[in-house]
Amino acid sequence: MTKKHLRTRPAWEDALRSGRKSVDARVVADDIADLSVGCVVRYPGARARVRHMRFYHSFDDLLANEHWQKIAPDATSRDEVLHLLEEGCGETVRETGAVAIELEPMRTALRKR
Repeated sequence: MTKKHLRTRPAWEDALRSGRKSVDARVVADDIADLSVGCVVRYPGARARVRHMRFYHSFDDLLANEHWQKIAPDATSRDEVLHLLEEGCGETVRETGAVAIELEPMRTALRKR
């Protein structure tokens, strides 16, 4: 089973752990090149298994087909989520596209000290 380490916004870590954030929306880039259904993704403080991957031309297309609250559960609108996703990568997503990675949270075992 492939394991992949990905970063996420610190504000989304609790939502990933609890399963409230069940879709990770990203630019199609090298960091997800070897990601596939069944892979385990390790985020800071959370782990999840990839259930599905859906590719889109842009974040706008992605949000036309994915529920924005599954991407950013504490956001107040689709427009807010679009702004968060496009921050700093608007040009890249126009060149490479976007991906919605549907996640299933995994319990993280507590480490003994």
